[in-house]
Amino acid sequence: MKKVLTFIIIFTILFIPIFNKTSYYTYAESNLIQQRHKEKNYLKELENIQKQIYILSSNVLKCIIEKSDETYKDKTIKDIKFIKTQIRQLRVELIAYHQSKSGNIEKNPISLALLNASNYCSMSLSYLVCLLDEQVVSNQNDCLQGYYFSKYQADQTLMWLENQIK
Repeated sequence: MKKVLTFIIIFTILFIPIFNKTSYYTYAESNLIQQRHKEKNYLKELENIQKQIYILSSNVLKCIIEKSDETYKDKTIKDIKFIKTQIRQLRVELIAYHQSKSGNIEKNPISLALLNASNYCSMSLSYLVCLLDEQVVSNQNDCLQGYYFSKYQADQTLMWLENQIK
């Protein structure tokens, strides 16, 4: 009788976690869903910033090609600075998010990729300002090359993130 009771107790203790989803499982599942939701929001914000950069780049090129007056150029620079402040605020949030996820590349490469994408967006805006300020054509070409490279890297990083988050 003792052996049977001991066997039943051991059997129930061993198989309770398998059949009963504990609070640990529920907590881990909800935490993972919240993390994905946060990453999707950050990705959306970066995609919106990319769209704004695209519009600004067409305005900058229009300003250079048409040799617009200083007021249009100043307005474009003001728009670029506004978007750069958006990127700075987002970067602060992304740094905090990355550090909360242990700050380890191997453990959370998505948070690091989000940070890299924001840096590439900021660099592309810096190159747009450089393009507006330069008067020498060869320097403008260098700025334009830097812009397109940074924009390409940001687009590529965002596409990778989109595939990873799905």
